[in-house]
Amino acid sequence: MSEEQSSEAVEEVVSEDTIETPIVSEETLDGGTVEVQAETEQELESEIKDAIEDGASEEEVKSMIRQFTLKVDGKEFVREVDLNDEEALTRQFQLAAKGQQSMQELQELKNAYSNELKRLLDDPFAVLKEMDPDFDPLDVSARYIDRLAKEQEMSPEEKAEIVRQKEYEELKAERDSLKKAAQDKEQEAARSALADEIQTDIMAALSGDDELVADRETVALVAENLMWAAKNNMHDITAKDVLPEVKNQLRENFQRSASRFKSTAALKQYMGDELLNKLREERVEQAKKQVKNASTIDKGVSKPDTAKKEKREKVNLSSLFG
Repeated sequence: MSEEQSSEAVEEVVSEDTIETPIVSEETLDGGTVEVQAETEQELESEIKDAIEDGASEEEVKSMIRQFTLKVDGKEFVREVDLNDEEALTRQFQLAAKGQQSMQELQELKNAYSNELKRLLDDPFAVLKEMDPDFDPLDVSARYIDRLAKEQEMSPEEKAEIVRQKEYEELKAERDSLKKAAQDKEQEAARSALADEIQTDIMAALSGDDELVADRETVALVAENLMWAAKNNMHDITAKDVLPEVKNQLRENFQRSASRFKSTAALKQYMGDELLNKLREERVEQAKKQVKNASTIDKGVSKPDTAKKEKREKVNLSSLFG
């Protein structure tokens, strides 16, 4: 069992040590049941008196309630339980069984740790050899003995200097850890501020665009293009600048997807009714505009005047032939 699993087991035991007080109920003389929701002894006494006034005798009420003295972690406390409340009793039994199982797992874990610690103390080299096949007991022993010999040869001043150096290194490590934590916090704040700035830039660009909607996928695609620009040292690029490339990518993706269908019927089914209805409405609007424009043109252009037939004078044939 891993350390994380052991921690979860301990938390389960701790969280389930608290035993829920079940609902206490009493039976009245006519066979009915009166639920007692008391949380304190005073409330319980009051509700029992009310039950008696409603017809239940004190003996009958007391016969239904049992007091149990429970002992948990060396502390004793009393719980009053209604033995006729099967649901509450079942819930308590389930909690008890779960707690017992968790405690058993925790005890098994403790036993495993104890056994491994005992093995390590009894034969440390054998355990270390199991952990690291390249472990050399002779080398470790030689270095340990050499260190002890050097310490014995040191003067009190030299030993004190070693202690001071060790303390200095510990203080330095602690200072470096605090410094790194402060830097990490500062960098995280800077990244968060930059992310907010990029988000604002993207939303402003999309809100001012007539073609793209600011949904999750579109925002992510714009962000990817901005990231690519930043990695290629194009730090002056804004969200508005990458929108044409985003539209081009969306267009290419759509065209590739559409080309995979063998028939227009399958493509229409893939596109969905909502998109098809939008396209149909757009075609209707375009047709209406064309008709309106044609009507306007017809009204604005004057029709050509039909040439009036010239009224000819009648010719007297007798005058032509004398």
